[in-house]
Amino acid sequence: MEQVQRVIVEIAGAPTDALIGDLEAHREELRGRPGFRGISIARSPNTDGNTLLSIETRWRDNNSLADYSSQQPNVESIIAGHSDETVSGSLEVRRLETMTDEEGEPSGPVYERMAFALFVPIGVLVFALLVIYGLSRVYLALDPNVATPVAAVIALGILAACGFIAANPMLARWQVAGMVGVTAAVLLGGGIYAGVNGKHAAETPKSVVAATQTAGAGGAGGTPGAAATSAPGALTITTPDDTRYDKTQLNAPAGVELTVTYANKSAIVHNIHFFQGPDGKSPTIKATKLGSNDTQTITLGALPPGRYFYRCDAHPTQMTGILVVQ
Repeated sequence: MEQVQRVIVEIAGAPTDALIGDLEAHREELRGRPGFRGISIARSPNTDGNTLLSIETRWRDNNSLADYSSQQPNVESIIAGHSDETVSGSLEVRRLETMTDEEGEPSGPVYERMAFALFVPIGVLVFALLVIYGLSRVYLALDPNVATPVAAVIALGILAACGFIAANPMLARWQVAGMVGVTAAVLLGGGIYAGVNGKHAAETPKSVVAATQTAGAGGAGGTPGAAATSAPGALTITTPDDTRYDKTQLNAPAGVELTVTYANKSAIVHNIHFFQGPDGKSPTIKATKLGSNDTQTITLGALPPGRYFYRCDAHPTQMTGILVVQ
């Protein structure tokens, strides 16, 4: 049994092309509505020279028609938007039920059940996996201090989209397409950024890491004063005399167990103290003991990408440097 909404209105004279055009455009919009079965538009002149316009929309069940009637645009709201063409007080909205031959119905309902029971969940799962994978690549390419706020903003965006969908269960096609388009644009832009900025350091081959460290040690194109190491996780730094480090920057790969060997060749008491951030206000990672004319080795562990401040606790303003994990 189908549900029918019939809207009848008297038009002063003949209906304009604008009104008929709006109704024809609405016909295309309705094709994407769940439960929609069809629409018919009929007009007939009467003895007064006016035109009687009758528009019927057919629906699968009460819920489909109720959802349509409670949301705009619908036929009634379109007619109301052309009130200058209608005869005042002539608008009627009727609700009818029609008997249908269930055995002779096309296979549309079976297809709809299959789509919602199979294709839609699989499609949502695939889309979600693509989003998760794409976002993971973007986060890995970002600086750790930037990745967290970006993840928070994206999470809030996802919550806002879910809230909008929950409040508007009958989304139009253009709204669904807009959400998918925005998501695809974000992932595409993030993928381009991640590709330009290279792989995460933990995924970089050791040969590339070693070459990067050698370049950073003051070789061609390198940074003067940066560390050159014989192994990816072994760092060395020295105080040759007085109050200075021989390197003001150490370079290391992420995801590799790091050890630092500090050689104080001075008679002055020094040490090296590493912090979990870009300055001495950050939490401590590890420090050697204060001493003179000695060599000590400490293990920092596998650090994530970032910049880590180090200093001498006896000379905190004179002896400083940065460990760059990349």
